[in-house]
Amino acid sequence: MGRQMESSLASGNVLNLVGALDFRKMSGVVHHCTLAVGNDTGPMHLAALCGVPTMGLFNHAAPCAAINLPNIPWFRELRAEDYVREGKSDNPLKFLPAEAAAKEFDAFAYAYMSSWVK
Repeated sequence: MGRQMESSLASGNVLNLVGALDFRKMSGVVHHCTLAVGNDTGPMHLAALCGVPTMGLFNHAAPCAAINLPNIPWFRELRAEDYVREGKSDNPLKFLPAEAAAKEFDAFAYAYMSSWVK
């Protein structure tokens, strides 16, 4: 999905690091990111905790929603289960089209980055 989203975003400013760095190197890189997108993994949570505007891809409801944590304005959740057409799935991410995730990310990035120039 990383390559599909990268091509769907159609920007020369996208750097796909899926499987390219260990966690230690990723923690050094995340501080230099303008925006981040990732599935429910350590690097995605690290980016969000460092204040990087982040969109998290979740199979089901994100833990933040489940335990009523305060809204983090620089974090957006995209639940793949919303894209499962019939019944339930153990792995809803396989039903999430990369184009849909890229479209959601574009909208999130535009809304968030627009707030910087106000």
